[in-house]
Amino acid sequence: MFRRFHSIIGSLRRRAYGRFFDLLESPTRRKHNDPNAVVEDSGIQSGWSVLEIGSGSGFFTSALSERVGPGGSVHSIDVNPLAVERTIGKMRAEGRQNAAASVMDAHATSFPDGTFDAAVVYGVVPAPVIREAALAAEMARVVKSGGRVSVWTAAPFWSHEGFSRAGKFAAAAKAGSVFNFFKG
Repeated sequence: MFRRFHSIIGSLRRRAYGRFFDLLESPTRRKHNDPNAVVEDSGIQSGWSVLEIGSGSGFFTSALSERVGPGGSVHSIDVNPLAVERTIGKMRAEGRQNAAASVMDAHATSFPDGTFDAAVVYGVVPAPVIREAALAAEMARVVKSGGRVSVWTAAPFWSHEGFSRAGKFAAAAKAGSVFNFFKG
């Protein structure tokens, strides 16, 4: 009986997340939150290795993969296995061989120090489950010296000062709707 209940709950969860991910991919969202413009404002370059925090539906992953090109790579992480599954499926369907996704906690990743040219945090902060200071410190750890961390949020009240302090970034600048933090 417990297995049947667990199976029903799992099915409902999968269906609910599926609908949520469909909303994340909607043409209306694309119109108001153009992923290519966000990636452009982040200054991501061809050939870079990029860590994406919060893969969600893969909405930004495609634009990142396109921008870094075949000589670059994108690794997207999310704590939600259904989000990772959705992103992997989308990348496969689009034939993107330079993008990967895995289940991982952004506060304590398994990547070595200085692995990435850039890390992007799109639409993730502010959130009650995100400890911004820990996230900023971890992003600063996994980004190479001279690299950047880019944060895009739709929340107009979000302040970048705490993130900048926690990550001990050398500088911060805003381009369009993206805050870019630079590692010295």
